[in-house]
Amino acid sequence: MSVPSHQLRCTGCGDRIAAADAQSNFRCRVCGDLFEVEYPWSPGAEGSSPEPHTAARPVRNRPNPSALRYLWQERRTSTLSVDQSGVWRFRDLLPIVADDQIVTLLGWLEAHAARGWLIADLHRHFLAYYGFPVLARLAGWHRIVRQDGRISIARSFRRAEWQALLDRAGIAARIKWRFPFRYCIERLK
Repeated sequence: MSVPSHQLRCTGCGDRIAAADAQSNFRCRVCGDLFEVEYPWSPGAEGSSPEPHTAARPVRNRPNPSALRYLWQERRTSTLSVDQSGVWRFRDLLPIVADDQIVTLLGWLEAHAARGWLIADLHRHFLAYYGFPVLARLAGWHRIVRQDGRISIARSFRRAEWQALLDRAGIAARIKWRFPFRYCIERLK
């Protein structure tokens, strides 16, 4: 399945860059604000029209919903670990940082940290994914926080995935689970 690529748009100045051109901190080189993901079919995306979409003027570059539905149903019955999560099956629409970049980051941390390093990550789990919106709504958090929280949970890792990344980097670090649905990956030298 080939889904049109995304780009990043600065939330401050509106500057657009390709995802591959982002700095490691995902901040704009012009104004320093964070980027948001923009797909070709997103409202306001470059090349999209401000006019509403109609049957006579459909959205350009939108993925085929039937094809995505079929792909996601196939993944539901897959035995691959990446497909086991009900959330992660939908990864085609999420901007993903490549595993090689994470392994490179781990190697950099190992080489440059004097006493050690710590990574705090969310734990990808169905209770966290489906429970967070309920908690966020009860707490009265903004709609963007509720939506971004689910995306962050969907992009997080499980223990076995963190262990595989650490093994690829050749690093022996501890992975600890913390409440609520967090992993702490720590390496003390």
